[in-house]
Amino acid sequence: MTKFASIEEIRSECHAIVEEIGGYLFIPPLVFINFLLVLSYTRLGENDRRHGVMFELTQLLCHDDGSHVFRIHKAISWEILGICQELCGGHHAALHSYVKALHDRHNFFKQATLARIACSTYGIWVRRNVI
Repeated sequence: MTKFASIEEIRSECHAIVEEIGGYLFIPPLVFINFLLVLSYTRLGENDRRHGVMFELTQLLCHDDGSHVFRIHKAISWEILGICQELCGGHHAALHSYVKALHDRHNFFKQATLARIACSTYGIWVRRNVI
């Protein structure tokens, strides 16, 4: 039996993939590296570096011609970007990324995406009503 390490921030997507298609979650290498950098910079309090990496990830997804992120992996890539944006407090941007992931035909973790949309929407509502 092979064991894999799990990153808490993407646990719901991993479980959804197993339940939906019985497979494993594949994240394109460039997306995964940027995701790990955002997590690391967040934990280290390196906000400038974190925002720089998020900008690179956004540019990668918005302008890639399929050479770095294959079409079949766009949904998880948008989901990862949304998670990064939400970690930075960008609930509106995260919501936009989650919606893009939800509408992708290769999204095999729709329940996880819907849960993230609900949490992001709640985050937006709280900010509007508390501030």
